[in-house]
Amino acid sequence: MKILVIRLSSFGDQIHLCPAVSDLKRRRSDIKIYWVVQSEFATVPLAHQDVTRVFLLPLTKLRQSPLKFSLWRDFFRIVKQLRNEHFEIAIDAQGVIKSATVALLSGARERIGFDRQGIAESLAYWFYHRHFDYEPGMTSVTKLRQYFSWVFGLAPPDGEPKFGLLSLKRPRQLSKNLLLFVPFASSASKMLDSNSWIILAESIQKNSPMIKIHMSWGSTHERSIAHELLALSSGKIIPNPRRLESSELIDTLMGYSVVVGVDTGITHLANALGIPTVMIFKKSAPQLFYTAGSPYSMQLGSANVGPTQEELEAKVLGLLKRIPEVYS
Repeated sequence: MKILVIRLSSFGDQIHLCPAVSDLKRRRSDIKIYWVVQSEFATVPLAHQDVTRVFLLPLTKLRQSPLKFSLWRDFFRIVKQLRNEHFEIAIDAQGVIKSATVALLSGARERIGFDRQGIAESLAYWFYHRHFDYEPGMTSVTKLRQYFSWVFGLAPPDGEPKFGLLSLKRPRQLSKNLLLFVPFASSASKMLDSNSWIILAESIQKNSPMIKIHMSWGSTHERSIAHELLALSSGKIIPNPRRLESSELIDTLMGYSVVVGVDTGITHLANALGIPTVMIFKKSAPQLFYTAGSPYSMQLGSANVGPTQEELEAKVLGLLKRIPEVYS
């Protein structure tokens, strides 16, 4: 049986979908899983061991240049490829008009999506043959695991989630003295004040002088801020020399012993890869996100209330003390 999984964006949500895909393949080895995603978010599905093929849609470029013929040609070429696979089922794991439209265009015999309570855009409801109704308050990982089990009439999954991203990795080249700061997010409401990172870096250097701190950045503006922090921290923070490219992101992250970051895709990916991760929340409710990628990962803050500087420093320093235990 061939099925199509639809999760077009965003980066973090691709990660939260991985355990559901792993569960399904483990319990139904006869199923071939295909995944369609927007081109810029393809890192995770391309790295998942249980995905047969990934289809990349240029939706962002189309939105930016809607009159560009070559982009429409690429889009309909991919649609044709989807239809040629003759999918039995298309599972929309996003619940918006664009994802529901892709489910329709795929030509799948059966289209499945969320019920009215869980759908993100109400009009998408009418694109599906069956609807999954779930109880509010579950983590996104748990919700998606139950969703995929329900589609195939399987019992709710048990056990810790398996993200399925490591088998395609080269052997880990780890330095126990490398720590990564992930201070930037798509929304400013998720970010800490720049001074918080400087104070945290100073505290780390005081307690663990052998630790080297790198800082990720994603845009020219973020890079300029990162270099400002470099100057203000007297060299305690080192911005990455270049942007973390999606094709290299997993390999790069696997070189760090600890990641400290705000609620954004890179932070969630680090946790999913089993790297001890301090996940800082200021906007979203942390109880809706899973931290079982590494047993040493932890969450700080709450919905609309970030952690205090003292809480942040205590958690990070406490984790760093356990690094010999973690990687022994």
